[in-house]
Amino acid sequence: MAQRSRGSAVVRAVKRRSEHLAEALRPARGQNDADHPADRIGARLVVSPVFVVSASARATEALAERLGAHPEIVAPKGLRLETLSVEPNRDYSEAIMGALGLDREELDHLLWDRVLHHELVRSGRSVIVDTSPANALIWRRILRAWPSARFVFVTDDATGDPAVQAALHEAMGELNGVEVSHKALTADPGEEIRRVLAHLGLA
Repeated sequence: MAQRSRGSAVVRAVKRRSEHLAEALRPARGQNDADHPADRIGARLVVSPVFVVSASARATEALAERLGAHPEIVAPKGLRLETLSVEPNRDYSEAIMGALGLDREELDHLLWDRVLHHELVRSGRSVIVDTSPANALIWRRILRAWPSARFVFVTDDATGDPAVQAALHEAMGELNGVEVSHKALTADPGEEIRRVLAHLGLA
């Protein structure tokens, strides 16, 4: 019984420590916070990145190669944002982050945003296009991370993974974006790229 009491006391002490640390780390809020959106929790360094959503690796690569040739676009390969995650290494870390309004998913999103921003600044360009093959499967999460994200859908007549195909069609039905077919991209790449650039405001 005494051992259980000591265990409860330790849990309470850790909880109090978490609350105190969270309060100490909480940003001070002033009357003009709304005038400084970059200081608010959840603000993004890259506000409206572009995501290619496709069920075809070859179609995605063909589009990425052509977009990457534009002087204002960087289209890095293999970012695979869904593989990057934050793992708090102390029990009280999640409590502290939660008190700051940062759950595990939002911490991941801040990391993703920082990676995109790093690549954008390193390239010296103004638009970043993520062509990761898993985008079709995580488009809902992408939208939670970046409500102002822009999308390019690439379709291919070749048979692909049924689950990815289904996710692509679902995304196309719910998101605003520009659709490009691999067949049209191959037959008349100039026209298709002009359509994509117009969608991105780079025409």
